[in-house]
Amino acid sequence: MVVSELDYAYRGARLETGIAPDRCRAWMLRTERWKYVYFEGFRGQLFDLRDDPQELHDRGGDAALKPVRDELDARLFAWLRGRKIRATVTIAEVVRRVDGAPARRPIIIGEW
Repeated sequence: MVVSELDYAYRGARLETGIAPDRCRAWMLRTERWKYVYFEGFRGQLFDLRDDPQELHDRGGDAALKPVRDELDARLFAWLRGRKIRATVTIAEVVRRVDGAPARRPIIIGEW
């Protein structure tokens, strides 16, 4: 499984769709067979990479593929919930510093 993210706030598509800059988000989840693309606020796109390797036919509206879309949407949501959100702190550091335990070093802002 591969996941990617897109912020299209700086692209003309934002102006064409009228989407607020903070909502210009998209995610893609790819399995061996399927590619699922979800743009915030729109129906998900679904491509069958086995039968349509050039991704010319969006199957996202195909009622027969609803179980596939639901599964991929659930997998994408699970990935989003599980990603690390503290980019500068390890989980071990969070465990060590619970309930206000002191950090190893103070934070100094504006010192030159």
